[in-house]
Amino acid sequence: MNWSSHSADIYRQGNLPSSNYEVISVVNGESCQREYKAAPASESDALKALRADAARFEADAVIETQCFNLKPDADSICYSEVSCVGRAIQWVD
Repeated sequence: MNWSSHSADIYRQGNLPSSNYEVISVVNGESCQREYKAAPASESDALKALRADAARFEADAVIETQCFNLKPDADSICYSEVSCVGRAIQWVD
């Protein structure tokens, strides 16, 4: 399968699909602003990375998705960072 062509649907926390499914993995995605003058980390980029991680498992969707703005600590390589996590699922009959 070509991962770039497979895009899992995203379901936010509290919004579950009505179809039957099975959880196949926990997945995550991150966005990191590595340079001071670069664009800040974004939830949109973190969700793209989350979808890419879900594609590794050939997931149909990601449920219970939550995103967090993380504060950089002194030894962080990111000026700003957003991290998203969820459960990758596949539909079952």
